[in-house]
Amino acid sequence: MKRGKPSGRWLGALITACPLLAAAWLLAYTLLRLPFLEPLGGWNYAGPLALILAVGVLGRAWHGEEYVRPTSTSRL
Repeated sequence: MKRGKPSGRWLGALITACPLLAAAWLLAYTLLRLPFLEPLGGWNYAGPLALILAVGVLGRAWHGEEYVRPTSTSRL
């Protein structure tokens, strides 16, 4: 099944960055109590949740190289 060319590297980087940013956001809000995060209140939990959900959406859009199954006579 042909799916076109593989996704760009930026998409993989974005998929990796979203959960890291979500974790940093939660840690900054709960442990550091930064003054610019305090007025957001409960949205400090909705923001990271949205980033985690975005990983699922972006993951569905990502596709890599087409896998070619090795034959029994191929060598590594």
